[in-house]
Amino acid sequence: MTTQELYTKGTSVWLPSDETVWQLGTLVDDFAVGNTTLDVRVENGSIFTVKVANEKGFPPLRNPEIFRGLSDLTQLSYLHEPAVLHNLRVRFAEYKTIYTYCGIVLVAINPYQEMNIYDNGTMETYRGCAMGELDPHIFAIAEEAFTKMEREDRDQSIIVSGESGAGKTVSAKYVMRYVAEAKGSTTNEHNVEKRVLATNPIMEAIGNAKTTRNDNSSRFGKFIEIDFDKHFAITGAKMRTYLLEKSRVVFQSPDERNYHIFYQLCAAAKERPRDYVELRLDAPEEFRYTNQGQNTVITGVDDFEAFQETCYALDLLSFPQEDQYIMFRILAAILHLGDIRFIPLNDDSSSVVDNDPHLSIFASLLGINASQMSMWLTKKKLVTVKDQMTKSLRLQEAEAGRDAFAKHIYSRLFNWVVGHVNRKLIPDRQPHHFIGVLDIYGFETFQKNSFEQFCINYANEKLQQQFVIHVFKLEQEEYIKEEIEWTMIDFFDNQPCIDLIEGRLGILDLLDEECRMPKGSDGTWNRKMISTAKDKEKAADKSWKYFEKPRFSEESFIINHFADKVEYDSDGFLDKNRDTMNEEFVNLLRASEFPLVAQLFQDGTPETLTAGKSPPRTGSTPTKAASGFTHSNTPTPRAAGAAHKSHTQSVGSQFQDSLRALMDTLNRTTPHYVRCIKPNDEKAAFGFDPKRAIQQLRACGVLETIRISAAGYPSRWTYKDFFVRYRVMCRSKEIDRTNIRKTVEIIVTKLIDDRDKYKFGKTMIFFRAGQVAYMEKLRADRRMACGLIIQKIFRGRAARRKYLEMRRAALAIQTAARGYLARKHYQHLRRSAAALKIQTAFRGYQQRKKFATLRSMAIRMQALTRGKAARKMYQARLLDKLAVGIQSIARGFMARRRYQKQLRRIILVQSCIRRFLAKRKLKALKIQARDVNHVKQLNKGLENKIFTLQQKVDELNGELVTRRKMDAEVLELRTKAAGLRQLEADLHSRTSEIALLHATIAELRTTISTHERHTESLTEDIRNLRSTVITKDQQAAEQSSKHAEEMQTLRRENQALHEVSKSQSGLLTKEYDERIGTLERDLLEEREARQRALDDLDRVRQRHSNLEDQMKIEGRQARSLQRTPSDASNDSDNSATASTVFVPEIGDDGYSTQRSKATSRRGAHNGWPGFHLDSTSPKPGMDGFVEDDGVVGDANHSADGLFTGIDAAGMDEVQVLREQNSILKHQLEMRPAVDEIVSEKIKRHLEVNLALRSSLARCQSALSGPLDEAKMDELRASLAILTEQTTDDLATSIPNVTVDDVGTLDPTSLNQLFLSLREALAIQATETRQLMTGRNVLSERYTQLMKENDCLKIMLANLSKSSNLRDGLSRLAEDTTKTMIANETLLKENKGLKKKVHQLEKALGQRDGTSAVNILNDADLEDDVPLIQHLKAGHMGMIEYPQSATEHLVRCLTSVPPELASTLNYPGLPAYLLFMAVRYTDQINNEKAVKELLSGAKNAIQNVLKNKKAGMEHFAMWLLNGLRLVDLMKQYSGDEKYQRVNTLKQNQHALRQFDLSAFRQQYDDLCVSIYRSLVTFMQRELKDDAAKAIIEHESVLGLKEPGTLPRRWRTKSPAECFTSTMTKLNQFFRMVTQDHALDPSLVRQIFKQLLYCLSANSVNFLMQSQKTCTFVVGIQIRANLSQIHEFVRLHSATFHGDDIMQALAAITECAHIFQARKAKEEDIDGIISMSKFLSNAQIIKLLQNYSPAEAYDAVTPEFVQKIQTRLQDRPEPTAPGLQPGSYILSTDYVYPVVFPYTPSNVELDTIQIPKSLHMEFVKKI
Repeated sequence: MTTQELYTKGTSVWLPSDETVWQLGTLVDDFAVGNTTLDVRVENGSIFTVKVANEKGFPPLRNPEIFRGLSDLTQLSYLHEPAVLHNLRVRFAEYKTIYTYCGIVLVAINPYQEMNIYDNGTMETYRGCAMGELDPHIFAIAEEAFTKMEREDRDQSIIVSGESGAGKTVSAKYVMRYVAEAKGSTTNEHNVEKRVLATNPIMEAIGNAKTTRNDNSSRFGKFIEIDFDKHFAITGAKMRTYLLEKSRVVFQSPDERNYHIFYQLCAAAKERPRDYVELRLDAPEEFRYTNQGQNTVITGVDDFEAFQETCYALDLLSFPQEDQYIMFRILAAILHLGDIRFIPLNDDSSSVVDNDPHLSIFASLLGINASQMSMWLTKKKLVTVKDQMTKSLRLQEAEAGRDAFAKHIYSRLFNWVVGHVNRKLIPDRQPHHFIGVLDIYGFETFQKNSFEQFCINYANEKLQQQFVIHVFKLEQEEYIKEEIEWTMIDFFDNQPCIDLIEGRLGILDLLDEECRMPKGSDGTWNRKMISTAKDKEKAADKSWKYFEKPRFSEESFIINHFADKVEYDSDGFLDKNRDTMNEEFVNLLRASEFPLVAQLFQDGTPETLTAGKSPPRTGSTPTKAASGFTHSNTPTPRAAGAAHKSHTQSVGSQFQDSLRALMDTLNRTTPHYVRCIKPNDEKAAFGFDPKRAIQQLRACGVLETIRISAAGYPSRWTYKDFFVRYRVMCRSKEIDRTNIRKTVEIIVTKLIDDRDKYKFGKTMIFFRAGQVAYMEKLRADRRMACGLIIQKIFRGRAARRKYLEMRRAALAIQTAARGYLARKHYQHLRRSAAALKIQTAFRGYQQRKKFATLRSMAIRMQALTRGKAARKMYQARLLDKLAVGIQSIARGFMARRRYQKQLRRIILVQSCIRRFLAKRKLKALKIQARDVNHVKQLNKGLENKIFTLQQKVDELNGELVTRRKMDAEVLELRTKAAGLRQLEADLHSRTSEIALLHATIAELRTTISTHERHTESLTEDIRNLRSTVITKDQQAAEQSSKHAEEMQTLRRENQALHEVSKSQSGLLTKEYDERIGTLERDLLEEREARQRALDDLDRVRQRHSNLEDQMKIEGRQARSLQRTPSDASNDSDNSATASTVFVPEIGDDGYSTQRSKATSRRGAHNGWPGFHLDSTSPKPGMDGFVEDDGVVGDANHSADGLFTGIDAAGMDEVQVLREQNSILKHQLEMRPAVDEIVSEKIKRHLEVNLALRSSLARCQSALSGPLDEAKMDELRASLAILTEQTTDDLATSIPNVTVDDVGTLDPTSLNQLFLSLREALAIQATETRQLMTGRNVLSERYTQLMKENDCLKIMLANLSKSSNLRDGLSRLAEDTTKTMIANETLLKENKGLKKKVHQLEKALGQRDGTSAVNILNDADLEDDVPLIQHLKAGHMGMIEYPQSATEHLVRCLTSVPPELASTLNYPGLPAYLLFMAVRYTDQINNEKAVKELLSGAKNAIQNVLKNKKAGMEHFAMWLLNGLRLVDLMKQYSGDEKYQRVNTLKQNQHALRQFDLSAFRQQYDDLCVSIYRSLVTFMQRELKDDAAKAIIEHESVLGLKEPGTLPRRWRTKSPAECFTSTMTKLNQFFRMVTQDHALDPSLVRQIFKQLLYCLSANSVNFLMQSQKTCTFVVGIQIRANLSQIHEFVRLHSATFHGDDIMQALAAITECAHIFQARKAKEEDIDGIISMSKFLSNAQIIKLLQNYSPAEAYDAVTPEFVQKIQTRLQDRPEPTAPGLQPGSYILSTDYVYPVVFPYTPSNVELDTIQIPKSLHMEFVKKI
């Protein structure tokens, strides 16, 4: 059937449309051969005529309805553009599905609406599923990448592309989330996944912004590598960024915003003004850089919440709080920088507005000089060969420079954030593979396209080429490689377009060349490109065919990109490519007082991790060799300057290099593609615009993929994989395993008739689209048929079993019913008899209680009557006494009142007389005051009188203080006298007691004297014993030195040296490592301090340079303006003042740094080592001169511990003391320098103090009388002297008043000035006293340290003179030191001793010779040959096997059944044999063999346990063998801590070549897994019967009535459950102790877990069953638990201790609560105290579920409420299995397992290989 025959009447076809791109129509008539037109009726009824010249002219056919909305576009019957567009529209607009497959590409359409398809449940659904098994999803792409990384052992990359607003950022975020959670990190303390995901909010805040197309548009490209280790757990990540849109910082189009972080920061300043008051931020509408878009709000977005999320992410990535705040200061400074205004001075110059507040805020936020900033904003430095000049900037130039400065600051901050993120995400170990996620901008074209669009489209050209190579070229190459029939298809290759941009003499080369020209311009560059294009066109260069010149513009050019033609405006290309800025701005920021700000602008600072600029990583796989992510250290200023001078690379070149490195990385990975589509420009939810969609589909290459897929074979399988998958589709006799391809051909030809639907290649089989799905359907049908047969048989068996169980149940019910009636009658008889007895006892109890009540009431009434009479008499007497007291007080008050009245009258008379006399004297004084001579006489000597009066006042004050002290002493003596009189009264009463005490004391003295005599005798005995021991030691030493036999001497010396070196080497090594670590930390701190000092020095130098520049410019301006000498003088004064801002201080690391006073006052001080400065009163010049007791304390501690630790390690203490002595000497040597500095400062302050006092005295004398002209001159002179003598240290405390200002002051102001000067003098005096105190402290410290030094010398001398033990320790340390230093000499001597030993063997006999050989073999630590040569007799404890038989050996050992293993001679014999084979590989030094053996054994064990037939016996057996193998690896590892209990022969069998610690860890992990599986098997056997066995089993007859069992348990009685449980416990115990002899401690852990399983299931049942919460059940539970206790007691040899019974604590406490009284408040404490393993919720639940048997046993709601109130103050217990807020115990909880180290006492050479293992191919050697 031909294509033309398909076009019949009514057939649906697609026609082009201007509105909807494609519209649907139907054919009006059949197409006849020879016709050239087709009539098509569209949906609106119109008829179009389509011309068809050939087959390509026919309109595309529509797919049948069965293909509507397919998930994979390649599965469509007709693959063409309208079919793809229609299918996407149906899925998106109708099905509300945003994801669709297109072969290997995932097409994602932005819904502009939140969708609940990214939760954890969805993630779990896609985990483990292959791509295509489920609906399309971004998680499927991430899962495919992760799976391929695991299976193919190759790096992966996920390329997310699309234009702005298409959803690239969100897609990349979900990919990162899935990959991060696909497999967790290997360490719990470093949650790498959270830190990787925390990069998203940070990068969105600083790199995303609102545009007209997208509310969260990413304005930069990024490539994130998520690194994985060999176990495919995340170890870290790295990020690369590309082409940040810096212009957005200073300009935004209408309805757009700046970067999110600016609006977040403004919102934070509004919500928390106290935290960000220094930023001086306002609403975003108030700043020019944030209000240009005229829309500062995003609908549905809270900027403050986003800011909090950003801060949380910064904290998660370990951004220090100080750095965060500095970063916020920089961002706020950018906003203020944008609001700095300029005014034009003339046509060629401009100036900053006077007193611009934003300038001062900007300078304070960045810690720079505001005046310098103001100057360089309007000026520019021009550097020539011989001189430097400054040029004023026009208004437009100044504003452009300001904006360039803002962009540069933000770019630097952005790069710093990215670099810090990379440093925090750097892998802690060498990564094995990575998954890269590329989120990069898509193809862009606007009305005006500039340099940014050019770079973006250039990057998309490169990515399109990579996509073409991967999808198209590789597709055809694969077919050619497999030698199948294939029609070559031409595709669009954009390499010429790329050559046009990046080739030799391409656009970028011409742009860089024009940038280097001094007078280069955008127009010149554009004309040069047009000229080059004409030349290349003549030379037939294909690349320049993609370049066009516009018709009507000379300032633009056109490039034919793969997606569309784009016209670029050349205006601004050169400036953006140069990216230049005024260098003086950078110099100002380098001199910032904030280290971070200065660091950001240092040349050579590692801004971010960029590709292609760092060496490749070593030790990694070839696929990652050149990924190029490293960190570089900050260079020195000199190196930084050199680097800056050599840095001439343009922005375009940098982008080209980073893009080239990105493409290299992508080409080394397996790419996965996600194409994001923007459905409409209005951001309407699920709105589909066909024009916008088809434009993007054409640009991203999806349609090319469709065309290739339609013409080729998209599905392909290897023959082996196809056979494994579809072998169920053929019969067994048709399978030929020797020729798998033949079998595959049989299967395919049997299933598919059309041979064109498949092709057989060399190694693979290819299918047309849809054929694999057809075969999958056939396979599923076949498996379904087999499943139905199995279900049929199983259901029949289940029905028969159910019938038999129902029959047995009926018989059991009959038996139970009859027994129930009999028991009920018997219970009635018992209750009747019991009722009579209870009545008798109760009636007697009532009578006795009534009598006792009457008796107690009578006694109580008598007591009340007598008490009332006594209290009445007491009250009468008390009233009489009080009346007498009141009368006494009243009479005294009246007498005192009369006296006071008389006294006031006398005083009044005296006052009148004195007033009269005073008035008369006042008149005389006034007359006398008018006399001038009298005034002169009074003023004469006034100054001396003031001083005299001051001295008298001081004396009087002293006398007053003395008098007050004397009065206080008199008062105290009076108090003491009254106390003494009281004591005298008490003394008489205690005389008799004292006499008795004297007698007792005499007796005690007698006893004490007896004990003292006994103690003296014991002390004398101790002295005698010590002298005896010393004598014995000396005798032993003399006897040991007299041994003359040479062989014995050699043996003893070698053995001693061997043991000493062996014991001391560990101690010395440990101490050496600790000291090395300490020194390294000290060195690191020293380096950091030095780096800080260098940074400070750089900032100071930069400030000095800036000041010099400012002075030069101001001087130049002064010369140009011809200033007056007075102005010049003022400038020089200002310069002098500025130059003295910095004062030298002593740093904490000994370096002299330059720091400003403001910094020293604000920041924390760094004092001299050993001292600290009181933080409550910081004073200039006092840093580091207050004593710190730390050094003295350390020295005393070292001295006290010198002799206490001498018995343990004497020489170690000697070494420590020597080091401390050297440190103290160094400190003592440094003290005189400090003392000299303090002395100089004290002298200077004393001189200042004296000068101030004299000046202040003159000012005081001048102010004492009337102010005439002479006194004013004197006051001016005094103030001038005072000003000259005031130092900089006191300048901050003296008022800023000049001499000329004094004449304008009134007397009140002069007095205030006098008081201020006096206060300043007091402050200076206080500082002088503090300096004197510091000097005294230093002197005392110097003396004290000298004494300590002498004490240490005496201690060392005494230590060197000590005898006996100390002498022995000294000799031991000396021998050890000699051994460690002269190791080579000792080995040479040992070789000489070997010869002597062989000569003496004949004389000393065979016994001595053998021992000598063994000693020499042990002493020779570096030569194992003698050890092997002398094993002449017996076996070597290893088995030899052929290397080709490794798999056979492993199979023989791992296939041992548990029944056979339990009968072998040794428990864990397979482990012994496996380790003997390992020893053989160690003997022959075959690393490959040992790896194959251990790895193969591990895999074989896992395969055995994965087999469905494997039961608990297998897990127990391999748990035993696995632990035995781990213990053998430890025992024979050669490690000393594992060889303490070994025999000599076992130590000889230790491994010599390999360290198996890595395999030991693997097998240990395997044992943990086996243990968990074994425990799970056992718990599965117990948990079904646990509740019935513990709760319902009636072990105590008669407690519980029958018929209370739940319905679901009637098929199995509780008794049977309990019996089954106990039987299983015994079986488990026999299996782990007798059949497979596990270690007792491990057996305890297993049974502790099993008992917890019983307890947890029982407790959970109680929580959910109200009928079982009764008093009787509590008794029954305790009775049943007692039988489990009995089981534990019977095996007490294994289950020793009470730890195992804690697993039953929860169910035991439940039983106690059921039996406890629950009525009164005092019962609450009892219930709470007994519930240590139950949560608060469980206690309340039990009480609420409690069902009383009688009314009096009920639990009232009030009681429950009370206990609930009490439990609120009780903390939740930390018992196993408790879940917060829940009353259900976790049944999945597993106790942490600890595997003990159990060394084997079996020697390997005694092990025999049983014949039952069929290991005849090995040989024991």
